[in-house]
Amino acid sequence: MIKKIHPITGIIGFLTMLTFWTSTAYSELFGTHASVASVKMMVLNHYRLALVGFWMCFSKY
Repeated sequence: MIKKIHPITGIIGFLTMLTFWTSTAYSELFGTHASVASVKMMVLNHYRLALVGFWMCFSKY
């Protein structure tokens, strides 16, 4: 089971990081100051959400 899930979660993680990096780079190159701030806040919020989800999956409440 883990051998099947691990590659899938690796691909999802890679695509997530690629999306965040691409959106940050695009906003830095072509966006306004407001769009750069907006993208960076969205990245931070999603990072916090991922940490909470990770904690909930692997903690024993």
